[in-house]
Amino acid sequence: MYGQHHHHMREGHATNGGYEFLSGMLFGAAVGAAVGLLLAPKPGSDLRHQVARSAGRVREQAGKTYERASELMHDAVERGRDAWKRGKETYHEAYEEARETMEEAREKVEEAVEQHTDPAGDYRA
Repeated sequence: MYGQHHHHMREGHATNGGYEFLSGMLFGAAVGAAVGLLLAPKPGSDLRHQVARSAGRVREQAGKTYERASELMHDAVERGRDAWKRGKETYHEAYEEARETMEEAREKVEEAVEQHTDPAGDYRA
């Protein structure tokens, strides 16, 4: 139970951390572009158009980057979930095989003991 809870906490943390990093990076790029444009010597209308175009490109790129990051994160979570499921199934199969083998061995030992025991219950060689 701890392992599952701990895993979900780490998974959520990684998702939030990636989102926060991506958001910070995109915000920093947008601010940097806007400041660069504002400091460039241009007439007011040209500057406003250039800022609007740049903001649109940054917004579009941010959307694409976020979509791609979301897809990658989703794929990674799915692969991890599938691997965990396969591991769990393999464990249960191995457990069942070991249990069956132990049961068969126990039955064989009991048969061998019965064959070497006389009716009075004494062991005979």
